[in-house]
Amino acid sequence: MGEVYDGHYLPEGLALKRRSFLKSSFAAGIAVALPKVVFLPANAQREEDRKENLMAHMIWSADSVSVAIREKGSAAKIASSSNGSLPAETSDLHSVFAREFELEKVPLHASIRLFSYTRYRLYINGEYCGRGPSRFQNQRPEFDTRDIRAALRPGKNLVVVLVHRDAPTGRIMHHEPGFAAILELGQGPAAKRIPTDTSWVARPELSFGMRDAAWASIEENIDARKGLDLHSADLSLAGWPHSVPVGGPDFFPVWPRTTPLQKETLRDWINPEAHAAAVLKSGSVYTLDLPEIIQGYHDVVLHAESGSEIEVSYLLPEGATSGKSTYIARDGIQRYMGGDTFAFNRLSIRLISGQVTLTRANAFEVRYPFERAGEFECSDPMLSRLWRICARSLELLSEDAYVDCADRERVEWTDDSPPAFDCTRVMMCGPQTDGHKLWSDNRLLKALLRRIALTQQPDGQIKAHSCSERWDIHAIMEDRSCDWVVQLREHYDSSSDKALVQELWPTLRRLMQWFLERRTARGLVLAREWEVWDNPLRYQICEGTGLNAMVYRALQDASYLGSTINELEDSNSYAQYAEKLKHDFNTLLWNSHEGTYDGALFGPGSKMNEQLNGKMFPGPIVNGRYRPTVQAALFALYSGIVPTERLRSVRDWVLAHAEGVTTPMSHYYLFAALYGMNAHDQDEEVLRRMRIGWKGQADSPWQTTWEDLDGNGSKAHVYGMVPGFFLTAFALGVRRDGPVANRSILIEPRCGDLSWANGVAVTEFGPVTIRWVKGESDRLTIDLKTPPGIKVKLRLYKGNGEEMLLDGRTLRGVTNDGWLELSIPTGQHVIQYPA
Repeated sequence: MGEVYDGHYLPEGLALKRRSFLKSSFAAGIAVALPKVVFLPANAQREEDRKENLMAHMIWSADSVSVAIREKGSAAKIASSSNGSLPAETSDLHSVFAREFELEKVPLHASIRLFSYTRYRLYINGEYCGRGPSRFQNQRPEFDTRDIRAALRPGKNLVVVLVHRDAPTGRIMHHEPGFAAILELGQGPAAKRIPTDTSWVARPELSFGMRDAAWASIEENIDARKGLDLHSADLSLAGWPHSVPVGGPDFFPVWPRTTPLQKETLRDWINPEAHAAAVLKSGSVYTLDLPEIIQGYHDVVLHAESGSEIEVSYLLPEGATSGKSTYIARDGIQRYMGGDTFAFNRLSIRLISGQVTLTRANAFEVRYPFERAGEFECSDPMLSRLWRICARSLELLSEDAYVDCADRERVEWTDDSPPAFDCTRVMMCGPQTDGHKLWSDNRLLKALLRRIALTQQPDGQIKAHSCSERWDIHAIMEDRSCDWVVQLREHYDSSSDKALVQELWPTLRRLMQWFLERRTARGLVLAREWEVWDNPLRYQICEGTGLNAMVYRALQDASYLGSTINELEDSNSYAQYAEKLKHDFNTLLWNSHEGTYDGALFGPGSKMNEQLNGKMFPGPIVNGRYRPTVQAALFALYSGIVPTERLRSVRDWVLAHAEGVTTPMSHYYLFAALYGMNAHDQDEEVLRRMRIGWKGQADSPWQTTWEDLDGNGSKAHVYGMVPGFFLTAFALGVRRDGPVANRSILIEPRCGDLSWANGVAVTEFGPVTIRWVKGESDRLTIDLKTPPGIKVKLRLYKGNGEEMLLDGRTLRGVTNDGWLELSIPTGQHVIQYPA
């Protein structure tokens, strides 16, 4: 019968091979080269769709030349404990594949599906046509589909692909080399299809020299005298040997890319002289500046004497750098395009030796094709600037995945969201193939959920990051595993995508079993405590309040997700486990004297560990307990495990001890807790903390968000993005109300000490334009425009009276727990309160 995977029908033979491959490769923990690849088209639903013309051979050059990697050893002691050293020696391999074909005329439709281990650059008739593929776990490689019609011409055509098998990095795993593609020229039965097979010719690309090991971006050292001019439409294939199929299973599906292709955008330099030719002398440095930091590559044209050598450095503010590459020129005019992308806002070109005239220098930004549809301005210029910094950071840190930082790692971590997806929901939209916009584009989160699921270990745990072979203190992080469950619910609530929940349900079940098996006789989970940097209990094995609160939320969300796909037995079990944990949590961890929760219980099986700074956890542990912490209280509030009768006490304790929150990550939970108190004073406190804590980022030349508020760690990091979401969702006052299936939004301005705010809040239903102004006697005037086809609830702090004006008509709101609520029609309206 076969099976359905990700909406694609797999015939039984292919399904069995897929299951066998996943089982064997997972157990071995290795990649397998694929000789024959099934390219699943986006609409493949039936067995008859799988025809021979959808098959391609995984090929490689008959001869390969290994390029050594200089091992630099462990990375410096940095905030995430990254280790850039390789677990085993692996050299780079570089090959060029080519195929000529004839066309009587250029067809109306022409595309190529292509995949490589591990990177490729595509050229059609000497024209550069893109790079890829998306990062992937070994078990689920994804191919790119590129429209190539514009590069074709009548008569002879030449497709050339430069393919790298790279040594592992933070986003590339070990692989045998391989490349597969299918050219599709035309549509329907008459289409001409050219798959990779032995008719493709291939040869090693010899221009690449030895390089240093990389954790983030891959530096290149190129000697163009030894290589090919891939930009030439007249490249000769004479004497090239035929490619060969590579070993491995008989065939295996290569899946359609979950996310759209990254967008490559030419960015303008701010230097007046940037468009003039520059004559470089030995030792001279030519520097070009961008208006902001990008993740991108350089593309330069130069006239040089053979053997002239230049060094290209990718520079960042305050003297920081993210890497450099070198290039030895051949004689004459040539084009030098960077391979990997780097974070930079300055490009430095230094002539080491020889003679070079630089005739053109470009910088191309490469990122996820988000369109910034959100806007925010308010009466405080600093907060307005901070919102823009958060939005720009989201763009910079959205590649083929949400990544933690632009410079040091570029790794996909589960805790990149929050805040990345929260900000995406209220700021961004993305393109769809039908030409429409996907508001609050959730595809990067979907890809994260899939890739992390594929890291699941035999015991059920999942890694905290994807697409790397890093195994250190942060490989498995119990709190991030809970985050994965929460994010699966967030994706479902944003999309109603039951298919993804069904696909990942087996992973979720095994993961939740891991936590359930680690309950002590007291009923609490014994594991490492939540690893936010300012949590005093991070890395300690105990019955921690933060982690147990998060396990409770994961159980609740698992129950909810199970009910959506009719897994009712599991759903009911998770709900019961959650209630039992809530009872034990509130019985055992409550500190009645303090009116909040102790940080943890230490008993049988507990262990006091070193923290990231190398120091042993100091305690003290008194009668098996660690004192209350603000992090414990915040995680309890966030997870919904605090009974109603204790909410006020825990909130008051948080207010009295908020100085213990010192990092951006913990501020996410603090801001959520403060806004959850539904009080003017706490709305103002959120804005006050943003002004103080994020002042350094707002004033910095980086103009990106930081890993830490004091400037330690990366200064182009996802953690500092937290304010962007709250400024839109609460200060501006627009957010989705419940799951997307409810088709409801909430208009709830939390003015704080601002006198006005205006902007555009993105929702899954489209953009909401809003402007509000506080006038005399705190009279609030709201200009609002909402998308059609949804429900709109207006909710305001109840002030003087229950009447308001809607487009000049007097209406009476409903009083509800200190709020004044009113359902209003969609469209454009002016609201005034009090009337």
